[in-house]
Amino acid sequence: MELLPRGEVVAVKPALLSVASAATYCACSSSLLNALRAKDAAALRTGEPMTGPAWIRVGFGIRYKPRDLDDWLARTAVPCGVMESKRRTVSIGMAP
Repeated sequence: MELLPRGEVVAVKPALLSVASAATYCACSSSLLNALRAKDAAALRTGEPMTGPAWIRVGFGIRYKPRDLDDWLARTAVPCGVMESKRRTVSIGMAP
């Protein structure tokens, strides 16, 4: 946000986001983005498609474009989707 001389507040959308800001933008962890980027870097070396959001490397580090994050979220989101539990199910009180 930026405050103009007349007291008006203007929201300015950044052109690039740091890993931490991109994680906040996507409601995920920085470690997830780092893991996806490492996996995608390996995939690019072997000619495989990327699974995570596109990123760029600039003189001051890894950055994400909000548009690329929006594209990744749209590509991977499941509307009204149900996540499967990663916990093992345990039967209580049932004989084998």
